[in-house]
Amino acid sequence: FFEDADAIVSLTEEGVRAFPELGYRISRDSPIEVIPTCADLNRFAPGPRDPGLAGRLGLEHWLVAGCVGTLSNWYLREETLEYLAFLVARIPNLKVLFVTREDHPRLQEDALRAGIPAKRMVLTRADFAAMPDYVRLMDLGVFFIRACFSKKGSAATKLAEFLGTGVPVVINDGIGDSGRIVRDHDAGVVLPEARRDAFASSLRDVERLLGDAAVSARCVAVARKYFDLEQGIAKYTALY
Repeated sequence: FFEDADAIVSLTEEGVRAFPELGYRISRDSPIEVIPTCADLNRFAPGPRDPGLAGRLGLEHWLVAGCVGTLSNWYLREETLEYLAFLVARIPNLKVLFVTREDHPRLQEDALRAGIPAKRMVLTRADFAAMPDYVRLMDLGVFFIRACFSKKGSAATKLAEFLGTGVPVVINDGIGDSGRIVRDHDAGVVLPEARRDAFASSLRDVERLLGDAAVSARCVAVARKYFDLEQGIAKYTALY
């Protein structure tokens, strides 16, 4: 595929830089485009919390750290839960919101084992159409992904959705361009590794972002620069 392609698309700049390591003879005549995983930013857009939804979930007057979608497979479930427990123990007005179709009883058991008290977590499910309303309840999005060679070419959809909705993130480094983008635009906190010894050094930056009135606008600007679905469509159309 690489050697015979008329054109090549990578989700990341980091992926393109890794092409020589693959050992393929890629023609210099084959255009290479970076088109990351995009989000519909007309839907995943900033807005006020839905007071009715916040009330039903018991999140009124709380700061909210959120996880959306899967916490399994390539996602570092145990490390994510341990980090959320770390935050809950140090930020007294913080609750954790899980919006996922994963097994809720098992996830709650794992979260309790990690140290998140039952009264400080909320587990729910949502249809995709309702997801922007749930993300707007969050002040911080958290997800960690297992770093390896293939993840140089990875761009998590949830990053685009969090940022587009104006929510800063806490992520680990080594996943495509995500770490560089978040760092360069102060749109969140990037841990060098998803390890306990890296947790403590992130707390000051997390607290700073939670108190930063301008962070939402920065996140939206980043999403529009890199992850706008309309731009992605235009790039694919031009390439074809």
